[in-house]
Amino acid sequence: MTQAHSPGNVRVKPGADLNGAMLGKLLNRPGTLFLVGSQWKELPDGVLEPLVDGGDVILTGSANPPVEKVARMGVSEACHLLCSEGSLGGEYGQVVFVGIPHHIATGMLSKLKHYSDATAISLDRGFQPDANLAFPNLSREDWEEELGEAVERRSA
Repeated sequence: MTQAHSPGNVRVKPGADLNGAMLGKLLNRPGTLFLVGSQWKELPDGVLEPLVDGGDVILTGSANPPVEKVARMGVSEACHLLCSEGSLGGEYGQVVFVGIPHHIATGMLSKLKHYSDATAISLDRGFQPDANLAFPNLSREDWEEELGEAVERRSA
């Protein structure tokens, strides 16, 4: 009797675990785009502004944080432009998802993984398997600690 689904030798490579020290170094690189969504207020106070400092910010959904933005558009539209040559595609080396609802970020990260050369980074507290770099599932306290370390490394 054959099985309905046999994975055989298919290899699944989940996103690499991110930590605060690594994030701080990555965010100092030029060519970083931040997609900031409606759940940005879940970040600890005083973390968003130093993290996005020096990068380009696209606000999505109903996000209205106190940061300077490049544009406001839907996250799906932004990801489409990042995957298209001649628009945003190739302009950014890394795309950081901040406060995008999990169910939306999952699809958009998958699109970037398959159709863009940019490194996709998720700052969500929960693991995002389609991101190139994502925090493992963390408690709120551990997540806040990692973000605090990233801010320290970024500003050092």
